[in-house]
Amino acid sequence: MSAIPADTQVHLGPTVAGNPFLTRGHANGVAGGWQLKSGLMIVGSGIDVTTLQLVGAATADTQYYAMGHALKFTSPASANLLDGVEISDLTIDCALHAQPVTVGKYAPVACGAIRLLGSHGRWKGLSVDLANAFEASGPSRRQFGPFLDLCGAALTFLLALPPWSSGLGW
Repeated sequence: MSAIPADTQVHLGPTVAGNPFLTRGHANGVAGGWQLKSGLMIVGSGIDVTTLQLVGAATADTQYYAMGHALKFTSPASANLLDGVEISDLTIDCALHAQPVTVGKYAPVACGAIRLLGSHGRWKGLSVDLANAFEASGPSRRQFGPFLDLCGAALTFLLALPPWSSGLGW
């Protein structure tokens, strides 16, 4: 995904249960993974038909996203705005439960679905799966639709934190 240029449409086909598309996603300051780009359109084959799972979140005290981008360029210090990003028709599995455990019982990371800063972004037909991310009871799955437009706003889309954390910067 990192080699795909901006303004490209990517179609993801169906995945077999237990065999999702795997992504290292994006985390600030962590090598590897990939970033969203302006005009990128990612289209799956439907909720629960195409699943993208975040994997390899191994750097402690770091926030990972299945789909995200750096919010600022390092030099010069300016906002990294993405315009026209569209994501549709898939399930994103944040998979906090499947990340490498380096401290105690939980992976010492935060796992999110989408981080996007920019204008004219859109997603529709998305499901975010947080199952097994928490030991506490409560809803673990969110579905979004028919669509949401992001116009001139910043968005962080569902974040799973380890149960022992008090937030980022633990």
